[in-house]
Amino acid sequence: YLTQKYVTSLESITVSGPTKTQYEIGDELDLTGLVVTAHYSDGSEAAVEDYEVSGFDSSTAGEKTITVTYQDKTATFTVNVKEAAPVVTLESITVSGPTKTEYEIGDELDLTGLVVTAHYSTGDEATVTGYEVSGFDSSTAGEKTVTVVYEEGGVAKTAEFEITVIEAVGITVTKLPNKTEYFVGEKLDQTGIQVSLKYSDNSTEPLAAGYSLAQYDPDKVGKQQIRVQYMNFVAYFEVTVKERP
Repeated sequence: YLTQKYVTSLESITVSGPTKTQYEIGDELDLTGLVVTAHYSDGSEAAVEDYEVSGFDSSTAGEKTITVTYQDKTATFTVNVKEAAPVVTLESITVSGPTKTEYEIGDELDLTGLVVTAHYSTGDEATVTGYEVSGFDSSTAGEKTVTVVYEEGGVAKTAEFEITVIEAVGITVTKLPNKTEYFVGEKLDQTGIQVSLKYSDNSTEPLAAGYSLAQYDPDKVGKQQIRVQYMNFVAYFEVTVKERP
């Protein structure tokens, strides 16, 4: 009898994986998850490890074909190298609001309605919190500049908004009483009078109460200056007292 000897030979290899297929510029190849399988002429197969890998280049972006060589057989897989994400930096901030821009002496700052928007090098923008506010002073009247500072990534940017602090400087009779002419002996009637506070910006605010009227003499014929007082502020209006017919 003749004995025929079969020689098993390597016919091909296949690859599966690796896990990582997306890279950025400068990354190193990561073969975690790569399985190389050798296929033999007798139909058997086996995972092998002593293979070589070539073709990986992360110095430029694009799709890269990686070649796996085991003995004289090759297989390929592809990875993608992306441009590195741009460094996003804070370029500026802008503010809108706040709702309240006029204050009286001693008022506290009210930031209701203030919106701070950060503008980035990518062209993106976002509403941010965590900013600081300085420059508010309501101890004196006048225009005040309030500064908003926002810091991100070691970069600080500022924006400003204006507020006005007003103070009361006096009172004025903005509407006379309905009755300004009297006969001797008639009591003063203040119905219809409107007294207003005057502020440093020339605005006025009606007073609902709290003022007093004085210096009226119902027995004195002629013109009289009636004194109106609110806190330390004084104003006058004129009435006339006539003899009874």
